[in-house]
Amino acid sequence: MAEHQQLPHLTVLQKMWFIFLIFWGLVSQGFVTAVSNPKGWAFMISLLPPFLNLSEAISGQLIVLVAIIMCSEFVCMTIYASGGKSLRVFLQRGDNVHWLNRLAGSLLIAVGAWLALG
Repeated sequence: MAEHQQLPHLTVLQKMWFIFLIFWGLVSQGFVTAVSNPKGWAFMISLLPPFLNLSEAISGQLIVLVAIIMCSEFVCMTIYASGGKSLRVFLQRGDNVHWLNRLAGSLLIAVGAWLALG
């Protein structure tokens, strides 16, 4: 029987620091990905101007709009991540990948037929 090597005992503060470092790495990776995405910039440029009143202070309006967008983005990304976790479990069972490929292919064929006939 092989001996398992034990990790050294970590204090609560060390565990919290480790969790913070992992969290900060994920946040910074998400920020870089979001900032470098041109679709996000196009979305912001097209969405914000209709909601801004130029006769009022712009900074307060931008803070409120960005806060609303960040909250909705957080909710959507949380749903997206939860769905991915559930999908991973689903795809690891049996022949579900083959079933999903057939479903996706059928949907693409249906959309292609709809575009061709429409």
